[in-house]
Amino acid sequence: MFKKTACYVISVIILCSLISFSCFLSFAADGQSTPIPTVRPTLLPGICEASIKPDFDFANNEVLKGFYIDGAMNAINDKGILFAPNSTNGLSPFTIHKEGYLSRHVELPIGKAKNPIEMWAGDINGDKRINIADIILMSSSFNMSYTASDQNIVSDFNKDKSVNMADVMIIARHFGATVNDYPEYKAY
Repeated sequence: MFKKTACYVISVIILCSLISFSCFLSFAADGQSTPIPTVRPTLLPGICEASIKPDFDFANNEVLKGFYIDGAMNAINDKGILFAPNSTNGLSPFTIHKEGYLSRHVELPIGKAKNPIEMWAGDINGDKRINIADIILMSSSFNMSYTASDQNIVSDFNKDKSVNMADVMIIARHFGATVNDYPEYKAY
């Protein structure tokens, strides 16, 4: 009797194990097993996701590097995607920064925001406004070219390795703006 019960229990355990294992696999048409895709972190409750986008056209993705939020230097990756916890289960406030850009305060909902967060380049000295002081700082590096091994020049907004008229046009877009001049951010 004991051997029969033990065999039954072992059979049930093996059967349950096989069923559990098969839940982790899906089978393609050709009979090959493939893992089920994992859920992206942005779909988990309590996570905010939004993309950061400078308000000018650019060809070099280096432009997207260097953005950060208060208290979380790694919350924005090198592709300009912000991933951050939402501790309020409502709208979470964040302030986004990057050297040479006006800081921006936004409130993000849980989940993936549809609209990118637009950032304005031009605040070279970090005084929370784009003004003549920034133009004067830019003029000290105007017509300067640099190589990849050189120090990054803040006023080369489009990251074309030269501070030129294209960068002047970028700073001129929001000349006179302050951090309070950003429009209200709408995630959807």
